[in-house]
Amino acid sequence: YFGSICPPATEPTMVSVTSRRSARSTAPVKSYAEEGAADMDVDSDASIDDSDDENNVPNKAAASKAKMKKPAAAARKKRSQNLNATVVASNVDMRKLIQADEKNVLLTALLSKKASVESIAMDLIERHNKDANAAQCELINALFRSVGGLATCEIDPATHNLQNIDDDQWATLITNVVADMQSAVPNQVLVTASKKPSSKQAAAFLNSYKALWFQVADAALTSGANATSEAASNSDAPTAARLDVSLVRELLNRVIELVGVGQPDIRYAATLASFEMARAVLSRIVSLGDKLSVAERQMSAAKGARATSMKQQVEALKSVIAEMEELVTGPVYSVIFMHRYRDSNEFIRIMCLENLAASIVLRPGLFLSDKYLKYFGWMLSDTNAAVRCAALDGLTLPFETVEARGGSDA
Repeated sequence: YFGSICPPATEPTMVSVTSRRSARSTAPVKSYAEEGAADMDVDSDASIDDSDDENNVPNKAAASKAKMKKPAAAARKKRSQNLNATVVASNVDMRKLIQADEKNVLLTALLSKKASVESIAMDLIERHNKDANAAQCELINALFRSVGGLATCEIDPATHNLQNIDDDQWATLITNVVADMQSAVPNQVLVTASKKPSSKQAAAFLNSYKALWFQVADAALTSGANATSEAASNSDAPTAARLDVSLVRELLNRVIELVGVGQPDIRYAATLASFEMARAVLSRIVSLGDKLSVAERQMSAAKGARATSMKQQVEALKSVIAEMEELVTGPVYSVIFMHRYRDSNEFIRIMCLENLAASIVLRPGLFLSDKYLKYFGWMLSDTNAAVRCAALDGLTLPFETVEARGGSDA
């Protein structure tokens, strides 16, 4: 279905994603922000391409002068109109546009100058513990609005249940978002699959957007419904037992359903959200790994009942670390990365390589192997120079990190 939104190129990239809904990636399509910027760049020579009339005039110099006079004036007028439109668009403050939108509390909070992303994420997880569908709809709506969707395209949790929504309803929602993106002013698109954000406000929002998904995953691990109930029922339970890994998996599944959409901005925003959630999980794994090392030393020195207790804690830590590692290597890298590193959009390919490099540094014992390093080698032959540079940076990052730590391989 999504191919009807963005027709495929002659050599479409394989992008089928194993999820509850199949979504096909399509042609190398420019983001709507890029298309808008291209439309505003008017070339006066573009309107002068009638070469056939030139052969009918004896004096080519006079013909060229006469031919350029009127089109050049028209081009100057068109350029002036487009520049005025650009000024109007650049003066649009997204905070004012969304200030009256009381439904999307999450997006309004992110656009606030005094927003605390950590508290926003914690509040969202608390609402999720009370109404999971409403909180998940709020997250997906924030993603839609970030790429240029309007309030009219938001998912209403009262009429849509993300667990039971069918393919036709989902296709309608995506179609509405893409239609809004086509008519959106450039400054309204805050997250886009392009080289640089369109404004300082968009750049600031992009940082807040990335931090949001990181903090949501981290808050879900520590404050999810299962983690809270486990902690309340057993205050002496090891840290590992109090982490709600299942909630992070559920949130990841919601986002995975969007990483294969044909529109590149939606695909970029969903892929970015997935990688940020994976980074939060890996950061928590590193913390648990330190606790595991301490617990193993204590277990080896303990005797009797203390040794038995420490053994249980070590086993619990190993179990949750293995579960969290599977969450990252499974849904994120075996599903999302495997398809998106070959994406038709070069900025999504670059993002995949950058996040793989960051994951190698965070968890070298898991990612610093031929299984993952080979992708950097393959992408050194990419047709895009920026992607090749990202692949080279990914290969050198582990060495640079070791050197920055003073030569330690820890």
